[in-house]
Amino acid sequence: MHYQTIIKECESLDQKARKIYKCNSKRVKRFILLAESCQAYQILEFHFLLIKNGFPIDFLFFPDEKDLLGGFYRSHLPRYLNNSFIKSLKRYYSNKVIKRMFEDDGYNFESLYIRDIAGQIKKINKYPDLRKRLLKKKIRCFRWLDKHLSRLALYIEHTDYNLNQKKSVLEVHDKVFKIMDDTYKVLVPKTKHDLIKCSELFDFCIGTEDFYSKGITLGDFSFVAVFKNGIPWEGVLFDNVRIIQAYGKGNTSSSTHVRSFLRDLLFKSKKIEANSSWISHFLYHDGVLSVITKKEDTYQYKIDDETLWELENSQSRGSYYCRNIKGKFKNIA
Repeated sequence: MHYQTIIKECESLDQKARKIYKCNSKRVKRFILLAESCQAYQILEFHFLLIKNGFPIDFLFFPDEKDLLGGFYRSHLPRYLNNSFIKSLKRYYSNKVIKRMFEDDGYNFESLYIRDIAGQIKKINKYPDLRKRLLKKKIRCFRWLDKHLSRLALYIEHTDYNLNQKKSVLEVHDKVFKIMDDTYKVLVPKTKHDLIKCSELFDFCIGTEDFYSKGITLGDFSFVAVFKNGIPWEGVLFDNVRIIQAYGKGNTSSSTHVRSFLRDLLFKSKKIEANSSWISHFLYHDGVLSVITKKEDTYQYKIDDETLWELENSQSRGSYYCRNIKGKFKNIA
């Protein structure tokens, strides 16, 4: 609602103060005069909106003169920042959290995050299961809220279907194993919505990009989720002979010992295929890489995790070995 509409029947500063803030303190009246002199109607409209939705006046943001003259607020509130939007936020968050989100965004009412959230949250409100999921999310800012809403919206936008994970992969579902003092559990997503849930839990794009779900359905590769002591730990994408990608939560680096165990679990071997004209395969155990040639010669190198990860993910493992390992690390065989 525009400022002129709000104060249409107000003839004095006292009436404006009571209409917008439900009080006519000197601080409020001084602030209205200052905002009007700067034509900063957005902040007055915003305060009216919050007061209307039960925010106490102590929660409101009173910028000083420098803020207003600096041009933080101009013209009117965008149409998507309305009573319905504030009510939706209050369904999930306290006044304190809502205030913190606006503060974090610098009270930028034209924020793309706010615009997108206004549309997304309206969709989510229609689905009780998604509302419950959103309530469980700890939100610190509009950027986080936008990300979570975008992922929840995928459940609406994408029809659920069977990924047709390979039988050999389904056999490791719900497997629990111990590494040192930690308990790891392997779960196999079976449907498109399972994959979207992995995106939520692991904070990466496995469920947001159709490339992955289509590739799994076609049998080009498979995916498993690994939990450490009940906490989302790693997502692993692999084909019949190698681990293609392995990332921790938020696309962080994966654990070498977990990849080593999964290689044995998934491929029944500790082999790393070489795809080379002269190298048969690699073996890796406890920091030692063994290179077995097709003539059955063996070379061993003590290598670091980063080098192993680069070897696993290189397009030509034979070439990578020649460039980055042979002659660079001492042969301990």
